[in-house]
This record gives sequence, structure tokens and C-alpha cells, in this order.
Amino acid sequence: MCSAIYISPVAGRGQRHDRTRQDAFTRIAAADVRFRDRFSLLDGLADLTAHAGAAQRFMPGVRLERRGEIRHSHGMVLADWFATARDGQERMSGTSLFVMAPDGRINSVTGFANPPARP
Repeated sequence: MCSAIYISPVAGRGQRHDRTRQDAFTRIAAADVRFRDRFSLLDGLADLTAHAGAAQRFMPGVRLERRGEIRHSHGMVLADWFATARDGQERMSGTSLFVMAPDGRINSVTGFANPPARP
């Protein structure tokens, strides 16, 4: 399951319909999943589903992809990622820390964005 950990949330994020997104997240995340990053403080599947939908509305065409292999140790996973716009240009990148539940689903995610590249 670990090799799919970061692909699945990205796939759920890309779903256009709330119900489809929630179903995708339900398969991989605990009901009380927590998501934190510089801009977000989410609790539960409903928050995560709504946030992913808002990201599609306010950042249309932006795709998240995993970069490289995940690192897994003692129920925690590090996954590097990058976001590209419709023009294919990388807009941001970072690393997310996943804490896994005993059943293998995601308990929490904390995202760390890399500083923007300087021109």
C-alpha cells in the first residue's frame, strides 16, 4: 500500500464531483483525517473534500504529482511533490509528512512547501 500512498490523494484531489472525491479519500484516509500546510487547517473527510474542490475552482488546471520514491518508517511516510500549471511549468514543490493509522489509512498529512525559486 505504501507505494500508492501519495498517488491516491492526488487522484482524489483531481476528481471533479464532491461525492467521487469523498469516495476516493474515504478509501485511503481515516474519517477524522487532519491536513495541515501553510494555508490550510483541515479536520475530517468533509473538510478535505471541500478543500480539494475549492482548489480546482481557484487553481484550475494545476496538477499535483509525486516526485521520486516515498520514504517510510515507523508508520510515517515522507513524499516529495510538485505542482504544474496547464502550461507545464512547475509552480511549486515540497514534501508532505503522512502519519498512518494502524489499518493503513492516512491519519494526518502535514505539507511543507519549498521556498519559491528566485529569478
